Amino acid sequence: MNLMNTGRNISLLSLIVLVGLNLGAQEVRFPSKSIEVQKGDRLLIKAFYGSISLRGMSKGTSISVSGKRVEPKIQNEFSKSQGAWQLNVYRQEKTIVVETSLPQEKSLWQKSLNKEVPRIDLVISAPGIPTEVALNKGRVDILSWQAPVNLAISQGRIQVAGMKSDLRAHLSEGSILVKDHNGRISLDTFKSDVNITNQIGELDIKNFSGETVITGVDGNLDFKSFDGKSEVRKLKGNATFDISRGSFTGNLIDGRVNGSSESGPIDIQLAGESANAVINSVDGQVKIKAPSNSNAYVRLKTEKGNLRGPRSLKFSSNVAGRFLIGRLKGKHNGRIRATTESGNIILR
Repeated sequence: MNLMNTGRNISLLSLIVLVGLNLGAQEVRFPSKSIEVQKGDRLLIKAFYGSISLRGMSKGTSISVSGKRVEPKIQNEFSKSQGAWQLNVYRQEKTIVVETSLPQEKSLWQKSLNKEVPRIDLVISAPGIPTEVALNKGRVDILSWQAPVNLAISQGRIQVAGMKSDLRAHLSEGSILVKDHNGRISLDTFKSDVNITNQIGELDIKNFSGETVITGVDGNLDFKSFDGKSEVRKLKGNATFDISRGSFTGNLIDGRVNGSSESGPIDIQLAGESANAVINSVDGQVKIKAPSNSNAYVRLKTEKGNLRGPRSLKFSSNVAGRFLIGRLKGKHNGRIRATTESGNIILR
C-alpha cells in the first residue's frame, strides 16, 4: 500500500514538474542589449504584436533594450517559424534599429489568419533621441521622453506622460491618453478614444469616429471629426474645428473660434475679455455663450431655423432668411457670427 502511494506521489510530482516546465516555457526573456548614442542618431522600433515602453533618461549616453517573448497558448506553424520572433538591436548608419524578426515565408502569413502569434514586450530606456515606432497591434507607453516621437499603430493603446517634445501618432483603432505634455501634438485616428490633459503647445487632431476629450490647453487647436462626441475644456488659444454628424462642445475658450458642422450640434462658451467666433452649420443646432462683459457685434442668420438672443439684438427677416443683429451690452469688443440653413441658433 505504501509502495502504491509512493508511486502515485512520484507520478504526481513528475506531473507537477512537467507542468511547471511547460508553463515556464511560455515566456522567454531576451538578453539586455545597449548601443551608444551618437550625435544625429535616430531610433527606429518595428514590432508586430506586443507592448513597447519608452522611458526617457536625464543621464547616460546609450540606449538600453530589454524584453520578453510570450508564447501563444496554442502553438502553431506560424508561431514556431524558425528564426522568427527574435529581438534584434543594431546600427544602420545614423539609425539605431530595434526590431522583431518575423517569418519570411509568404505561405505562413497566408495561413496565419485568425491564429495567435507570440507577444513581444519591450522596455527601452534612452536619452533624448528622435524616435519612430511601427506596431501592428499592442500598446505603447511613453514616460518623460525628451525628443520627437512618431507612432504608427494599426490597433492598440497609446499612453503618454511627462513628454517634452513633439508627438505625432497615426492610430487606426484604439485609445490615446496624453497627460502633462509640452510640445506639438498631431493625431490622426480612424476610430479611437482620445483624452488629452494639461497640454502646452498646438494640437492638430483628426478623429474620424471616436470620443475626444481635451482639458487644459495653452495653445491653438485644429480639430476635425466625422462622427463622434468631442469636448474641449479650458482652452487658452484659438480653436478651429470641422465636424459632420458628431457633436462639439467648447467650455471656456479664451481665443478666436472658427467652426463648421453639417448636422452635429455645437455648444460654445467663450471666455476672456473679447469674444470672437464664426460658426457655420447646415442642420445642427448652435449654442453660444458670450462673456458677461462682452460688447461684441453680433450677426445671427438662419434660413429655416429659429433664433434666440439678448434683447439688445434686433430681429429682421427677408427672402435671404431670418436675422438677429446688434451689439451686446458690455465693455469689451468682439465679433460673433453664426449661420445655419435649418438649425436653431441660441446666443446667451
